[in-house]
Amino acid sequence: MKREKIMRVIPDEALDLIAGGYSDIPIVTIVGPRPGGGGGAQGAGGYGDATVPSTTWQEGAGNNEAPARHSSPHPPNWPAGLSMDHIRTKADLVGDWIRMKDDKIEHGALLIRYADGSVGASKITSGIHDEVKMRADIAPGDKIIGYIHSHTYDDVVDQRLPSRHDFETAAELRKNPHADPHLLLYILDMKTNSVYEYHSGQGPSTKQVGPNITKDVIKP
Repeated sequence: MKREKIMRVIPDEALDLIAGGYSDIPIVTIVGPRPGGGGGAQGAGGYGDATVPSTTWQEGAGNNEAPARHSSPHPPNWPAGLSMDHIRTKADLVGDWIRMKDDKIEHGALLIRYADGSVGASKITSGIHDEVKMRADIAPGDKIIGYIHSHTYDDVVDQRLPSRHDFETAAELRKNPHADPHLLLYILDMKTNSVYEYHSGQGPSTKQVGPNITKDVIKP
């Protein structure tokens, strides 16, 4: 039986997502059960780019591929049911694919924990110089655990930091029942070519640059 998709925009008002630009809060589309579980499959909440691998890591499932180990201290709170190494590895992997795109405009994706425990990402979407819109297809049991977007190269502004509107967007998204209340915010700074992490206890008053999860990987 074909399932009808239900559109829910969260919330209704538009917020400024990136410094100097305006965007809607990410759109979540509620779909029927995901065939075969999660895994970031194409057309079922996956990256959307045919060249992006659908490899996922599932906690405690004896995978062939394990997440990288990161040396940065853990935030005080993070999404339930996952290790920080797991989340950080996936965020930086999405960052790898964003790095290959046009660095004069912004790109972003939502990070999702699927019902089977695997972690994937929504389609990587592209915006303009200072704005990007994101959306995700969510099935029962899925949770949005974070989002990542790029900040374009800037010689004056420290683009490693989220804007006030970045923090406000994350705070609004955490209120949604399809998002984890400790959803993490990741910024890919195109100047340093690194991904920086921010947690639910931080907001617009934050002036300290977050952990660099690209450069903190512990080599075997």
